[in-house]
Amino acid sequence: MQPRHLSRPLAFVVGGVFALVINRWTLSGIHPKQSVSHDSAAEPGKVLPVGAVTEKPSVSDGRVRADTFQYPKWDWVDADTAIPSQKEIVKTCKARLLVLVISDARQQWKRDAQRESWALKDEAYSELGVKKGDFKYVYIVGRLFEQISSKVIKEAAKYGDIIISDTNDYAIDAGMRKVIWAMKWAMKSCTFMHVLKTTDHSFVNIPRIVADWLPRMNHAQLYAGSRQEGAAVNRDPNTYWFISPEDFAPNRYPPYAREDYVLSRDVAEGLVKAMNETFLKIYYDDVAVAYTFSIARPQLAISHEPNVVHMCTPAVSRPFIVTKVLEATKMASHGADMKAKRVICHLRNQK
Repeated sequence: MQPRHLSRPLAFVVGGVFALVINRWTLSGIHPKQSVSHDSAAEPGKVLPVGAVTEKPSVSDGRVRADTFQYPKWDWVDADTAIPSQKEIVKTCKARLLVLVISDARQQWKRDAQRESWALKDEAYSELGVKKGDFKYVYIVGRLFEQISSKVIKEAAKYGDIIISDTNDYAIDAGMRKVIWAMKWAMKSCTFMHVLKTTDHSFVNIPRIVADWLPRMNHAQLYAGSRQEGAAVNRDPNTYWFISPEDFAPNRYPPYAREDYVLSRDVAEGLVKAMNETFLKIYYDDVAVAYTFSIARPQLAISHEPNVVHMCTPAVSRPFIVTKVLEATKMASHGADMKAKRVICHLRNQK
């Protein structure tokens, strides 16, 4: 029998070894309950078990987002063989303004809320002064490593407004890589004058953009949005979003257009050409875009647009262009105001 006085130290040693193993799993981006194969890809069209992956995250340090493995229990299929044809989207991707909506593949409820509020078909906008060809929206979603949910495949086939990128949706740098992938796809597949990058939790006031913003936009050298400056770099290594001094030396970010921004086609093309792994180490796409321009196009200034607001608050009461909406009910409320040609982000108690 083991002496009692040795049992506690031994327990600490065993516990420490176990914690180290779990920590290595976490840091490498691999969940201990996952089934991982790095030798061969999944069989074409094969439905994979929940959690099955075939490749590590496409990030330099192996970090993945904390919610990566909180995925619904969907059927998984090999993405390359299951993605529906993009020919129809490409065929109709011609507009003055292209709206690229960066979206989380899991969150169809957000896309549905947008489809019922502002991401409408051409005929629904005709009464609001928006003509066919004024704008085109496309959702850009990613994969979970090399797999995609069959539900996303069905959604893409049903609505014809989803492009499935080859980016890993839940890597720590997913947003930045997805934006660059989307810009490259747009340059190759679409005809447009300006591109608006937004997300699946934004409300975009299309009639206001067409009536007020597009006419006064520069056709070239345009980088516009809500200008932010003085933001501190996250140096906390205990958070997912920290950035080391080796990857980005300054302690504050350069001025940038926050979250939702518009680029003229020439500027979007320049972004795609200039972007490299150095800039991709900044995980926030809006900051990385501004940092890229500060190096590659230092003469390019941000055109501040006050009607691109982060959130409707009592202090914000104006005909805005883009705002963040975190609830489906508010998305619907904004959509109703837009269709009724009312001011959005207004103080309802002063109506």
